[in-house]
Amino acid sequence: MPVQSRPSKSSSASRGGGGVGVGSSLPYIHSSADSSSHLSSTLTPQQYLQRMTDLQQMDLQSAIDQMRTLLSFYPQRVYKMAYYRKQTKNHWARDDPAFCFLQVIMLAASSIFYGFAFRIASFSAIVGFVAKSILIHWLGFGVVMASVGTVVANRHLMTAERSSSHVKQNVEW
Repeated sequence: MPVQSRPSKSSSASRGGGGVGVGSSLPYIHSSADSSSHLSSTLTPQQYLQRMTDLQQMDLQSAIDQMRTLLSFYPQRVYKMAYYRKQTKNHWARDDPAFCFLQVIMLAASSIFYGFAFRIASFSAIVGFVAKSILIHWLGFGVVMASVGTVVANRHLMTAERSSSHVKQNVEW
């Protein structure tokens, strides 16, 4: 039976209580007769957007710590945290939209400041520049690169099954 995550409104981690997504979701058993089902971190876009609009549901402190660690001299610590998440939740991806939320906020702020610094003519031109930066450059290019990377990794970079006890894995999108 696959384990899926259900959002928890009363988690201590979502209020900055620490951990890498610890307590941000509670596992529950999904009853399914399908024997080929597996553990997955796949959230529907609707679930992801619902989590993004609920600030109490996001682990902002963990996302800020992750960003700060990525900018430090020790980015391997972020890999180690992701590896621990893979071992405990069986997926590499964060199921918390806080990292994306903070990236969008910072991208919007930097686009606005860029518009002011280079004296973009009007307010509507600055809003258009922010929308273009977020929707086309960040989201559009990200979707294209994630899709291409997933296809290449799953088709060409997977190793042949080593033994009967080897668990087949796929790269998540």
